Amino acid sequence: MNKGRLMELLGLNTGRVDSAIPNDFEAEMRQHNISRPDFWFVWSYQNKSISGQPIHLGEEFVNKLTETKILVNGLQQITLMDLVETLLANPEEVQITYK
Repeated sequence: MNKGRLMELLGLNTGRVDSAIPNDFEAEMRQHNISRPDFWFVWSYQNKSISGQPIHLGEEFVNKLTETKILVNGLQQITLMDLVETLLANPEEVQITYK
């Protein structure tokens, strides 16, 4: 997945979020050994802030997985995070069909 697609899935492709981050912010993240800050962060002006603020795409993605619910077997509602956890821990117990 690329950064643009991740922003789209998270609803951050509104024009008030910039995929580029300030150079000084990137340098600071690299000093703290943050891997690939240019991928993991976007710069948000959503709160009408002149200077903007960072959004961590990984954190937002986890939040999205936790908030998004799906219906399993037409009966049980679970979050996408529940499904991901089950797939990672017990992939043999999951059979997926979709329309």
